[in-house]
Amino acid sequence: ETRLALAEAVRLALENQPLLAEKSAAMESARHSAAAAGELPDPRLTLGLANVPSNGLSLTEEPMTTASIGIEQGIPGGDKRRLNAERARLETERSHAELEDGRRAVARDAALAWLGWYQPLQAKSLLHGLQREAQKQLESQRIALGVGKGNLQQALAAQGVLDLLHDREAELGHQG
Repeated sequence: ETRLALAEAVRLALENQPLLAEKSAAMESARHSAAAAGELPDPRLTLGLANVPSNGLSLTEEPMTTASIGIEQGIPGGDKRRLNAERARLETERSHAELEDGRRAVARDAALAWLGWYQPLQAKSLLHGLQREAQKQLESQRIALGVGKGNLQQALAAQGVLDLLHDREAELGHQG
């Protein structure tokens, strides 16, 4: 019988939880956004035509027709760039904290599920060991009675303990 160790169960749960992959992607996205948050906005290219004649398609027909090409660069005022960078950094920290919180929750849930599976196995194993010891004690009491050196009360007590252990085994069998 192959038994799954607690650490392996937790590792598998962490690797196969889609929610953690989603949170990890969100954290990575926030990290990339934070890098650009304090920078100047991208420059814009502007193209334009003015005074185009409305009665023809020729741009040379009207001497006032002008074409313009320009580049605009927005420069935010005040502390806007610094505040944007700070907000993005805090967003990255929040995403990281959510990811770690999710990992801890998955690890905790996996550990609790593992314990729910493992505890009855351990209880049965311990119970079988106790039954073997109680059986040996009962046999010892019977032998002592057979040679006239035993005590009937001790033999009955040993039988009672063995019966209680068998009852507990039956209860565990019904539970899991």
